[in-house]
Amino acid sequence: MKRTDPFSSPKPGAIPRLASPPCYLAEFDFPDPGETNPDPAPKTPPAPMSEDRLYLIRPSFFQDDLGPFYCPGCAEVLGLLEHYPSLRDRVSLHYVDFARPRPDLVDLLGEEFQSCPVLILGEDHGDLPSSIQVQHAKGHSFIEGAREIGTYFARVYSTGFPF
Repeated sequence: MKRTDPFSSPKPGAIPRLASPPCYLAEFDFPDPGETNPDPAPKTPPAPMSEDRLYLIRPSFFQDDLGPFYCPGCAEVLGLLEHYPSLRDRVSLHYVDFARPRPDLVDLLGEEFQSCPVLILGEDHGDLPSSIQVQHAKGHSFIEGAREIGTYFARVYSTGFPF
């Protein structure tokens, strides 16, 4: 099977453009074809997240006309996802831009918690060792940092531990 590069190959001097990551998840609620109700029922609040959500900075970003750059911690976690492909079935992957504010993270965790990589926990995974610093904000539990996320994956999903 031939691997595909997630980045389009730019022409000299052109800014690289990201292709849609194959692991980016989206869910859509399409109305039934015969549904014509002009006053739909009010939406209920979203259910709690049932799976862990991993937020990473898009690779090959530019800052002040310099770059391309990458986030070393995000690259480490991406390497972990490549090394343990089963993680991709257990964790939803979301990309955010380098520039702040990062609206998705601000909505979920607040302005003070926009660092990447960050793993927002979907459900309680029992007692985690004190070496894994679980933080809490706006009703969500989360873990920041590549090594901490790697240790969490090892404890919860039986991957290898960071050395």
